[in-house]
Amino acid sequence: MYKKSSVTIIILAILFATYSAMHLGPSWDTFFHYELGKERLDYLFSFGANKLNNNQEVIKYYPGSYATIQAFLVQFFPQKKILESIHFINLLFSVGTLFGISKIAKIFFNKVIGKITFFVCFFNPIFFGHMASSSMDMLITFCNVWLLYLIIKYLKNQNNSEKLNKYIILIALTLGVGLGVRLTFIATIIPFLLFLLAEIIWLKNFITENFSLKKFFFDLFKILFIAYFTLILFWPHTHDNVFILPFKLAVEGLKFPFGVPYVLFNEEIFFTRELPISYLLINLFYKMPEYLIISFCIYFVLFFQLGNFFRKSLKNYNSKIGLIFFIIIFPNIFILFSPYSIYDGLRLFLYLIPFISIIPSVLIYFLYKNIKKNSFKI
Repeated sequence: MYKKSSVTIIILAILFATYSAMHLGPSWDTFFHYELGKERLDYLFSFGANKLNNNQEVIKYYPGSYATIQAFLVQFFPQKKILESIHFINLLFSVGTLFGISKIAKIFFNKVIGKITFFVCFFNPIFFGHMASSSMDMLITFCNVWLLYLIIKYLKNQNNSEKLNKYIILIALTLGVGLGVRLTFIATIIPFLLFLLAEIIWLKNFITENFSLKKFFFDLFKILFIAYFTLILFWPHTHDNVFILPFKLAVEGLKFPFGVPYVLFNEEIFFTRELPISYLLINLFYKMPEYLIISFCIYFVLFFQLGNFFRKSLKNYNSKIGLIFFIIIFPNIFILFSPYSIYDGLRLFLYLIPFISIIPSVLIYFLYKNIKKNSFKI
């Protein structure tokens, strides 16, 4: 009964999101990315015979993986419904992100927390508002969530020859597409890389027995090769020299003025390249729903009780919850050293919302279990 009810609610939630997606207007860059993707698609299918439009200098700094994939998928929809099809495709990846973060929460904690995380993330207005309208940022979120999940599955299954190649390919494609959306994707996964290093050397929360470093480095080579191929495949401006141009354009892109030069923040005007370290925290505080902010406050008040409760039923609770907090906190450090312009509030940090949703979900589960336990005593 409980399983049927949760499935019904999930279906209704997705139907509601689909209805909303079909009634959205275009954002300012929706058709820019679609036309860019369509041009790259024509180029690929013509094997380079169709010339690229180089009227805008910024285009060469876009690897364009998702724009090209999106343009390909749009061709399966009626041409009179291009906008609706773009929004629907974005929505599918957003729903995939929800299932991905639910799986991570399930691996870290349990199945119930996984389901709670799904709904907490879905009903977060920041996430829900971008589900259909945001192409690049939602795909970055999708790739972040699934990359962490696939890394964990790889660590668990390195000795399983039947599953290993599948995870290697999926990790490589996720990494390649993520980099192909925006090259700064590499900075967003630094916590994952540090987690991977710590897991191999020290933590060993998920790692399989008899983990082979030799095999790991060989698999890593295969992952990087496939990811690099995926990146350059959709980036025709690098095809003249696939060994030099990707790095040359990446370095040039660090100096290119993406976005706007100034931003109004906390009643002051800042250069977008010189934002204070508090930028992300203040944006989160003022834009997150009040119940989520309150849940974080309650979490810290009950921090030790939560630890004692979960350590009874879970192994390595501290390191797991520590990783979630590190993922959330790391971008505040990244802002200090980022050569890129930071603008549009939380849009560039949308990938944090699924991970933020795990903390309130852990608290909700804890409160539910304790209220249920005490009610039986009464």
